[in-house]
Amino acid sequence: MAIDVKRRTEEICVNGNVLDYQAEITLIVQAIIGEGCEICCNYVNDCSRLEQTLDDTRPNRIWISVRKVRATPIHIVWDIMHEFGHHRSGRPEREEVEDPVRRLRREEIAWDKALKQLEDFPTLKLGMADFLDYKDFCLFQYRKAAQNK
Repeated sequence: MAIDVKRRTEEICVNGNVLDYQAEITLIVQAIIGEGCEICCNYVNDCSRLEQTLDDTRPNRIWISVRKVRATPIHIVWDIMHEFGHHRSGRPEREEVEDPVRRLRREEIAWDKALKQLEDFPTLKLGMADFLDYKDFCLFQYRKAAQNK
């Protein structure tokens, strides 16, 4: 496990241009792997996401986009924490994926879990205002869809 944590952290930090946050990302990746989840870099598109199987045949896998151009490098840390929040939220019910109001709530819960994890990192807490702004930016389309329902 230690080798996988080191390898995954280095891959994220080097390809995501977040070497300044390597210590924090190492601890987050340790927690992710420790909870039986996997984390990988997504080189194909701009979306970070959590992949889950319906029948638990494989572990959950967090895909973090290292291709996405972010306004500031710390946003990749926020994305990791948010996707880990989805993992910690458990498998969604079909309605949580299909219904815009329930999907918004699921997204908000994942961000709440990320915020709770942020509290464990004094260095990351310095970026709290940016975290909250980024969260609102990411939730904008979900809120819009929920309002139009």
